[in-house]
Amino acid sequence: MSIQTLGIKIGKTIIQIISQQIIKYITSEQFQKRVSDMLEGVVDKIVKAVLSENKSK
Repeated sequence: MSIQTLGIKIGKTIIQIISQQIIKYITSEQFQKRVSDMLEGVVDKIVKAVLSENKSK
């Protein structure tokens, strides 16, 4: 087995492990709560900005 072949196999294994960890994190409750909280904050700021803009007209 050449060094290139070995390097490719090791690289594929590393990518597979990292992909599995990313999938675990993205599907975790903690990640989903963070995204939900972030979206809630963004929507809240947009609503406040629109209301503020309407008051000033």
